[in-house]
Amino acid sequence: MNKKTTVALIYGGRGYESEVSIRGAENIRPIIEKNYRCLSIFIDKDGRWLFDGKEVLLKKGGIVVEGEYIGIDCAF
Repeated sequence: MNKKTTVALIYGGRGYESEVSIRGAENIRPIIEKNYRCLSIFIDKDGRWLFDGKEVLLKKGGIVVEGEYIGIDCAF
C-alpha cells in the first residue's frame, strides 16, 4: 500500500500575527496537497486547536478528533 505522508499545517493563533499566519497557510496549502495528505489545523484567538471546525486533542504522534486518532508524520 502506498500511503501518503501526512502533514499537519498548523496556523492562526492568539497573537497579533494570526492574520499573517492564516494568509501564509492559504498560500502553502495547495503546494503541500500536491504531494502529501494535508491536515489543516487552525488555532483560534482563544487558543483552541480545530480541525474541520472540531476541537483537537494532541496525542503523541497525532491528534484526536471526536474520539478518532489521526496520525501525523510531520508538521508545518
